[in-house]
Amino acid sequence: MSYNFVDMNQVAATVTQTSVNQLIYNGVNIDTTFTDASCTVMTLNVTGRGTVDYNVNTVSPDFLDGELFQDMNLKARSLQVEILISAKDNTTLRRKYELINKLFRQNSVVPIQFSDEMNRVYFGVYTSSDNPKEDSNEQVFTIDIFCPKPFKYTPERTINYSNSAVLSLESDFEAKPYLEISYNGASTTLDIINTTTQKGIKLSGLNPSVEQLYKIDLENNSILKSSINLDGMPNLVITSDWEEFSIKTGDQIVVTPAPASITLKYRGVFL
Repeated sequence: MSYNFVDMNQVAATVTQTSVNQLIYNGVNIDTTFTDASCTVMTLNVTGRGTVDYNVNTVSPDFLDGELFQDMNLKARSLQVEILISAKDNTTLRRKYELINKLFRQNSVVPIQFSDEMNRVYFGVYTSSDNPKEDSNEQVFTIDIFCPKPFKYTPERTINYSNSAVLSLESDFEAKPYLEISYNGASTTLDIINTTTQKGIKLSGLNPSVEQLYKIDLENNSILKSSINLDGMPNLVITSDWEEFSIKTGDQIVVTPAPASITLKYRGVFL
């Protein structure tokens, strides 16, 4: 890594090296977006993308050595990103921090990616940063990103699905699908069955001659009807396996009555 110097007391911001793991926060690459002739911003290191941690639940009965194992579940994921900022003067440095703070100002989780892993998406939110000494226009600071779900995901995949076809997914774990079903027949009910798991979703009280399109989004707990997106959740039969319905490689989905077309979307799930 090399720097050009304006004078003996001021570090200019021209860095010849680029990062291989650039942070992309909510679609914004911080390295390329905030780097210009007067300032360099560079992702230096990332931690937290490796092995995951678990909560282990146990009980300690009286008069028994040790503890009894009950169950375990994944902890949330925490990412730490080390960032270099090198500006030509203090005014530029302060303005870059303002723009970075503006980017990190979010009220909900956002997609997080890194340039060396573009086929995976984390979902998290910036929570804090350490505070480097302000005695230089070149600083290194580390930010914390909290990911409530420890999983990482593929970008959204789309399958033009044929009724009862065997699924082949890019995923290590079960995924929650989005189904867009085109149907304009006479039936007022629609059944969606995963024949492998025998989990199903049933909609009733439909008006397919008018509605014609049904969008079932299990990841975001939404059912929409017709091209104007009417709320379809009241049509969900209470005995449906809404919470348990998922898909994996080898599964077959059957929609009854047979629709005109099925578009299936999902995000592959990985650790």
